[in-house]
Amino acid sequence: HSIVQRLEELMILAGPEFVHELIESFFEVGRRSFEEMKLAIQSSSFDLFMTAAHNLKATSLNLGAFDLGKMCQVAENDKTFASKAGAQEILLRIDFHLTMTENFLRGFIKENHSSAS
Repeated sequence: HSIVQRLEELMILAGPEFVHELIESFFEVGRRSFEEMKLAIQSSSFDLFMTAAHNLKATSLNLGAFDLGKMCQVAENDKTFASKAGAQEILLRIDFHLTMTENFLRGFIKENHSSAS
């Protein structure tokens, strides 16, 4: 199951407006959660880090962004948080997958908006 398949299923089941709202929510929650993870590393707050990773995982999996969701699962379960270098490494990987997902979704919105016009 890929992100494309998940979005196509949602388009059929719930309609394009719902999918657009879900994507917009992902943009908002995704970046906010990522920023919270960065702050958590700076302040050494494992609880905040886990909560933000969990939120990003949930919103990613809702869209079918499984690679991003898996990275967030790793972060959420990371017991080596005491090592800032380890947490920052996970954060770099999440940033990569988050950016890739955001770019894909922007293209998806453009493609589906222009085909609906």
